[in-house]
Amino acid sequence: MSGLMRIPETLVDFQLFLDGYGAMGEVPSVTLPAITEIFESVDLPGAATAQKQFMGMFEEMECEFTLLGLNPYTLGLFGEDDKLFTFRAASSQRDRPIPVLPIVAYMTGRLYALETEEIQKKAMTRSRCRIDVRHYKLVHSGVVMCEIAADGSVVKFGGRDMRSLINAAIGNPAGIINGILGG
Repeated sequence: MSGLMRIPETLVDFQLFLDGYGAMGEVPSVTLPAITEIFESVDLPGAATAQKQFMGMFEEMECEFTLLGLNPYTLGLFGEDDKLFTFRAASSQRDRPIPVLPIVAYMTGRLYALETEEIQKKAMTRSRCRIDVRHYKLVHSGVVMCEIAADGSVVKFGGRDMRSLINAAIGNPAGIINGILGG
């Protein structure tokens, strides 16, 4: 481990694009997908404790964002598959040679939940929206940090490809869904 102290980054600003529609000023908060491995507990003979065995899969991925007002374009995306949602942010860190760096999260999926808060007189209407994420790619300063597809076609973290050998072994390098659909 390096002896240098790392100063945390600050997100200076961000914008969410909903299938190409720039929602600047309409989306005050976004929660990007959590990536959680699925494990099974294995009790090995002679071992003092059970061990976690990675099952080669991940929990479902979901993105949530808050929408100000009732935007007809965004509401029109409800229930449609394979829409592109792009989160773009400007990251700043003190004492860095390049003062602002881009962070981009690309997600394809389906807007499946919309919960409008209580509507009040003289108050901004807010709606919580949730996306079932089928493909997620996080890029920081042009470097792919992670990419994961629900169909198993790609699982990459920090440049490590964790899925291509499995797909080659089962004879399906395009992934389950892409292989079936011919994509």
